[in-house]
Amino acid sequence: MTPESHLPGYDPAFLGLRKRLYAESEPISVLDPTTGTQLSELCLLTVNECSTHFKCLTHPSSYFSPSLRNTDTWNANRWSTLFTTIRRARGWALARFMMLTNEQSATLRKNAATSGYLSITTEESFRVIPGNQTYTQYLGKRSSKHNANNRRCLKKAEKLGFSITNQLSVDEIADVYLRRTGKVGEADYSVTPQFIEFLRGLREAYLPQNRWVEVGVREPEGRLSAFAVGFWGENRIFYVFQTGYDPTHHSLRLGSLVFDSMIESTLNRGCSYLSFMSSSEYLANYASDTLRFNRVDVFNWNAKGIFLFAYRWLSNAYGQLKSAAWRKQNETRLDRSKMAASGG
Repeated sequence: MTPESHLPGYDPAFLGLRKRLYAESEPISVLDPTTGTQLSELCLLTVNECSTHFKCLTHPSSYFSPSLRNTDTWNANRWSTLFTTIRRARGWALARFMMLTNEQSATLRKNAATSGYLSITTEESFRVIPGNQTYTQYLGKRSSKHNANNRRCLKKAEKLGFSITNQLSVDEIADVYLRRTGKVGEADYSVTPQFIEFLRGLREAYLPQNRWVEVGVREPEGRLSAFAVGFWGENRIFYVFQTGYDPTHHSLRLGSLVFDSMIESTLNRGCSYLSFMSSSEYLANYASDTLRFNRVDVFNWNAKGIFLFAYRWLSNAYGQLKSAAWRKQNETRLDRSKMAASGG
């Protein structure tokens, strides 16, 4: 499992929808200075940083795939071309490069500095489940308490008349999103018309190819109450793309039930690995493995870019100081405990 293998954003349907629905500028091609072949492409997207909107120059594949590919083979001219292309672009505060290895991040930042730009690396990860194992083997590695809770909730849900389904509609999914959040707002992108159209387009593209998987739980009256949708990518990699549940039935753990159903069908079909495309804390209940990578942000020398760099730098410095103080406090408590135990 490597960041270079995590390529949902390069699928033609995915990439085409991202460009049509989210790109705020025509994609800018980064071309090999010798052969003229495309090395990458960048476009403007709006991102929310420190409660403010900024224009971000990034690959249109979104945050789920590497922004740059095969950079291990790049020479100095290719790197120079990348930053020449970035410099010519207008209106951006930061250029964002996703899912890079440590070596790729270091090389990118070195070339950014050579080109006169400040940059910051942020460590990120996705929760993943290794493939090439049976569902029974997978359950054996998971918390027995979590497994028991899920079995108990499944029995209770079935007794109350809830049922698992593999036939959903995008309108039903949108309704569950809305019941989860209670309103349409930019704080939750999943309830925006733009994202619903994106989800509908993906489903229509992948369903006929037998690549789309959807699992839901219906209430006794037939209304959808929880769901998970995902799709198959290259090299037998499965991506869990979106999930949601109605908090009214929180005690039944319906979200866990749809997760388990999707994981079981994926492992039974055979995958190289399953990616949740997220590192949310609750996912540790389902996946102990992580795919680690870096995000590198390069900041423009304009007012917004300088502000963003200063904000991020100060935030990182504060976080490091806070962590150091916490470690020091724990060391002091440990020393006192040892002294008390020794009678000192």
